[in-house]
Amino acid sequence: MESNPAEEPQPSVEGIFAALSEQATAIQRHDQALSEILRLLNPQPHLEPRLPAPERFDGNPERCRGFLTQCTLAFQLQPSSFPTENSKVAYIITLLTGKALDWASALWDQKSPLTINCQLFIEEMRRVFQHPSCRGDVDHRLLNLSQGTRSLSRVPPEYSDLLEVFSKAQAATIPPHRTYDCSIELMQGTYPSRGRLYSLSGPERTDGNLRPCIDYRNLNSITIKNRYPLPLMTTAFEVLQGATIFTKLDLRNAYHLVRIREGDEWKTAFNTPNGHYEYRVMPFGLVNAPAVFQCLINDVLREMLNLSVFVYLDDILIFSRNHEEHVQHVRRVLTQLLKHKLFVKLEKSEFHVPSVSFLGFWVSKGSLQMDPGKIQAVLDWPQPNSIKQVQRFLGFSNFYRRFIRNFRPAAPTAHSETSLVPHLSGFRHWRTSPGNPVKSSQSDDDFECAKVFPRKVCLASDV
Repeated sequence: MESNPAEEPQPSVEGIFAALSEQATAIQRHDQALSEILRLLNPQPHLEPRLPAPERFDGNPERCRGFLTQCTLAFQLQPSSFPTENSKVAYIITLLTGKALDWASALWDQKSPLTINCQLFIEEMRRVFQHPSCRGDVDHRLLNLSQGTRSLSRVPPEYSDLLEVFSKAQAATIPPHRTYDCSIELMQGTYPSRGRLYSLSGPERTDGNLRPCIDYRNLNSITIKNRYPLPLMTTAFEVLQGATIFTKLDLRNAYHLVRIREGDEWKTAFNTPNGHYEYRVMPFGLVNAPAVFQCLINDVLREMLNLSVFVYLDDILIFSRNHEEHVQHVRRVLTQLLKHKLFVKLEKSEFHVPSVSFLGFWVSKGSLQMDPGKIQAVLDWPQPNSIKQVQRFLGFSNFYRRFIRNFRPAAPTAHSETSLVPHLSGFRHWRTSPGNPVKSSQSDDDFECAKVFPRKVCLASDV
């Protein structure tokens, strides 16, 4: 564990810790570098923290916790630019204090030797800062970073016996036929029409991979609809009353974990320049796909629904009042998912956090806020030049209306503009007028926080 700084021009650490904790160790061993980072991030003399020099790190996770906590108190929010690469590393460490400790604890238990140097870590983190982002969005993106080949170290040690549920290889296999297979019932007297060839669009996923989606509009128009309901978002988060700790799970290849009912595969057929293909698993784009998958996941987790788990399609939020019961809740969910051959995408999952981004909201103890990325999307919305563009803006902002101050009195003006088809000047006037509740917000200070019920609500009736 010991190293001689004089022999290492670049900070380098050998030990049993993942990237973030290792970087904390490197900075600890270079007191001058730590002082310089603190000075650069706090240029005002009266704000410069007076921290004692950190003790040499011996590899104990509890010692790591104390050091990172000190750093967290010292650093402010992300500056517009970082003077040095080391200051980026320091900022990342402070944001990910909890996750760094989880990684450190898991590796401490396993006694697995790891080696990483500062330059490699900087290259891994550089992509996070390629484009300017709003304050909270950067925090969120950092909290969702994966560690590549060491990603399993992100799983808390309490679930080390359930690592199979994170298997990419098993998620890529053909699932078995079940009672939840996706059936495609056609209306009487109808038949799917012949599809045409389309060019493939560029990568649309955040990880750069392709998202193939077939044009099933004709098939959907003649398919008998599955009316299984999806959760109502306006009341979904009321079940989080009293929760203080959260875990978010995202299922890998969610729809592809469901088979097409045997005999219905030919109805999903599509043309490509290389031939004619049909799906054996449920593809994206089918009208009944959301209902089929919601029915499946609800039945798998039914005993925990709205008690410790909220599910919307492939997004799962586990919530608890304390850490002890949270571990039990997460274990039950992972066990059920593995039992039914549903696999978790570890890169997009978070464990044991006090706040989490979920379905466009930022959920924490006792409060519900807009995701900072969505706030920026509203603020940066381009000026509408057509009825359809105004309707799109209203649809997006109306979803968050409870968070936008003065939205209700200004919204009727916007709705009235959608009926004036020839008068596009009205859009420009509304979009830039002081009455626009979103455009007039120059920062996220005008976006409010919705409180989750702090206590039970009693209703009295005179019947």
